[in-house]
Amino acid sequence: MGPLPNVLEAQELIIEDEEEIIFEDDTDQLAPPHEEDILILEDNSSDLTTAEEASGQAEVDVAGDLSPTDQYQSPIAFHIDDIWVEYGTFTRDNSPGDAYGHIRSEASLTWSSLPRWEGQLSARVYGYHENGNAGVDELFLDYGESYLRYISDQFRLTVGAQQVIWGRIDEFPPSDRLSTQDISRYVLDDLKDRRRASPAIRYEYFIDNSKLDFLILPYFRPATLPDTNSAWFPVNQDSGEVFGLASTPLTRQLVKTARIHLDEPNSEGGYGVRFSSILEGFDYAVTVQK
Repeated sequence: MGPLPNVLEAQELIIEDEEEIIFEDDTDQLAPPHEEDILILEDNSSDLTTAEEASGQAEVDVAGDLSPTDQYQSPIAFHIDDIWVEYGTFTRDNSPGDAYGHIRSEASLTWSSLPRWEGQLSARVYGYHENGNAGVDELFLDYGESYLRYISDQFRLTVGAQQVIWGRIDEFPPSDRLSTQDISRYVLDDLKDRRRASPAIRYEYFIDNSKLDFLILPYFRPATLPDTNSAWFPVNQDSGEVFGLASTPLTRQLVKTARIHLDEPNSEGGYGVRFSSILEGFDYAVTVQK
């Protein structure tokens, strides 16, 4: 029976410590915490951390419950696609000019409304300057890709002026027959910059890794040619040569005396169907155009 008073004293001390920690207003006079108190405080901080994480998770869930319209903030955007300025000189004595300059820029206004609709208005400014034998000074304002598009889970429908390039070869894709070409600088520019937007209706249907593409052109838009006095005009009647073709004395004489008509023929437009697929290791496409 001798040790019992010591046990009771220890219990009384623990109770007194807890009472001091809980009820004392002056925290500077608190007794040093026991190991048990430290463990309890760590558990409480863990509970606080868990509560903060739960609160953060609740905020994420609330944001996820917002409708697409509430989440979307800026449906209209304006941007300038590129600004290109170029100047050079012709070094040969028999060159058609002395100096050459070129400038172009394109700006677009895009609009989108989740989850299905989007549109774009685009304009393009470009000009040329050549001094020398005849001289060329031209400045043009042209429309770019300007369309209205509907997007679903499996297809995409686009109505308006579009650039549609079918084919993967860099310079002259053999299956690219419906796009409007710009050879005002022959092949100096990239392929995309050598194409003009044409009014069209395009329907794209997606099947896994394949796509079925329908294109209708209501009317024909002719290619953009350089001025007949430009160094980039494909037919040089002074020398009798044609860009990209071997010349002989007979062909040179024919070219020098020929009458060249630049008026485009009348056309009702055209249409095309293309099926493309990506397989493991290679891809292919089949195209029918008129």
